[in-house]
Amino acid sequence: MEYLADALSENTTFTTLHIYINPIRDVGTKYLALTFMKNKTLTDLKIWASIVGTNGTPYIAHALRNNTTLTMLELRSCNIQHHGVKYLADAIKHNMTLLVLDVAENSITDIGAKHFADALRYNTTLSTLELHQCNIEDRGAEYLADAIRDNT
Repeated sequence: MEYLADALSENTTFTTLHIYINPIRDVGTKYLALTFMKNKTLTDLKIWASIVGTNGTPYIAHALRNNTTLTMLELRSCNIQHHGVKYLADAIKHNMTLLVLDVAENSITDIGAKHFADALRYNTTLSTLELHQCNIEDRGAEYLADAIRDNT
């Protein structure tokens, strides 16, 4: 992952990167995060079924907080739990470029839904938040519904 990240950091033509079913883990996630923090052309990053986990999520969140080009971020089925969601939610409070965040098929739970709900009170540019199969129950849905009502 380090070699790919180094190449993409300097690249000025790639706009899309999709990584599916790769055990990138914490270190690989760190390299990817550094890439989309430096890269000024990447607009679409999809990481599916790759082990990012709660420990890798802070790297992604830090980069997202400082990125001004990424409009779509998909972290589907990446073993992210509500602890990691806290970092992502904090990042989207400050990122006004991201339009789509897909964290489907992660164990977000009601606690993670509350983190996202709090972030949506600050972010009015995110237009899609994908949360299917995230173990969110009625309480979490209520948090999100209240935030969506306020987010206009």
